Amino acid sequence: MTAPVADDVVRDVVREAIRSVWKQCPDLIEHGVHERTVVAHIAAALNVRLEAWPGLWRADVEYNRFHDRGLEAIGTKYLRGAAGDRRNVYPNLIVHDPRGGGPDHNLLVLEAKKGAPTDIDREPDYRKLQGFLQQFDYHQAAFLEYDGTGGRPRIEWLVPFISHPDPTTPASEEL
Repeated sequence: MTAPVADDVVRDVVREAIRSVWKQCPDLIEHGVHERTVVAHIAAALNVRLEAWPGLWRADVEYNRFHDRGLEAIGTKYLRGAAGDRRNVYPNLIVHDPRGGGPDHNLLVLEAKKGAPTDIDREPDYRKLQGFLQQFDYHQAAFLEYDGTGGRPRIEWLVPFISHPDPTTPASEEL
């Protein structure tokens, strides 16, 4: 069994990885490269840091190895059927131990949004994140938003069974 990792440790590592991408890959950030590419670089930076942790922790992008019923529940219950297509339900990034599921194996789920996200952009991602927290037992979730022109990223942290943040306001923590 994988040893649980404290939430603040996970958050610190995620912050470090995001900051390193902003510092080391300014071309991606300043030129509006697609969020999938930016998230892939964040996952790579996370994986370097996760190697020092005990266990088999890994950051994966657009991970699609979930049970169909769980994805359907997220698509219908949390997204009100608006994103029932499973291709839209996969998270941008997860940090997990791929040897199992549940709270001992699922640390973090992250969604990213490039541009100037509005409440219409944030609301479904917050709902999706809450679904992954509850349906797949993730310890926490993060919503990353950034302008795609070189500005500092902002992140909003979500925890299980707590109502999601107000989508009409930008993510609360500037990195």
